[in-house]
Amino acid sequence: MLKRLNYFNKRKIALIPARGGSTRLRNKNLQKIGNKSLIVNSLETCKNSGLFDEIIVSTDSSVIEDESKGLSSLIHKRSKSNSRAISTTESVVSEVMMDLPE
Repeated sequence: MLKRLNYFNKRKIALIPARGGSTRLRNKNLQKIGNKSLIVNSLETCKNSGLFDEIIVSTDSSVIEDESKGLSSLIHKRSKSNSRAISTTESVVSEVMMDLPE
């Protein structure tokens, strides 16, 4: 794990957890605000801020993955255990850190 943390050394990374199976608001991340989906709005905000070296979207949805292409640096495909309604953000962050290249 410590070796993998070196990947983050002095890098500013935005991680956007975007699960496809929203329970209270169906397809929440794909809902439009104005003419853009929530995921596109979040990605453009991160990109336009100029604060991040990389933007990672962690998702289990191929539709969210498609919406994110071209705006994110990396798409992280969540495991089934981190795609449940009870999955925590902390478990997603940990999974992303373990799955990133060294």
